[in-house]
Amino acid sequence: PFDYQASRTKFWIAYGYQTIGFLVQCTQACSVDTYPQAYMRVLTAHIRALSLRIERIGRQNFSGVSSELMCSKENEMKRNYEELVSCIKDHKT
Repeated sequence: PFDYQASRTKFWIAYGYQTIGFLVQCTQACSVDTYPQAYMRVLTAHIRALSLRIERIGRQNFSGVSSELMCSKENEMKRNYEELVSCIKDHKT
């Protein structure tokens, strides 16, 4: 919009403007290039954690008491069902 060669001040203003624009563009390009990898890393960790939770269902409850020592089979089934529902809800989010 102006002749940057007309004065030293205008040259430095144009130079500063272009430098800032270049830095913003580099930052944006790096963000766009790394976002998919970062998202996949988080998603993979979430799926692994969910897999571990599902594997634990029926083996042991969260208080550390073995499922074999539980009072009744019905309570065990109810807890397993509730934990499975919790895993499914967690997976939906």
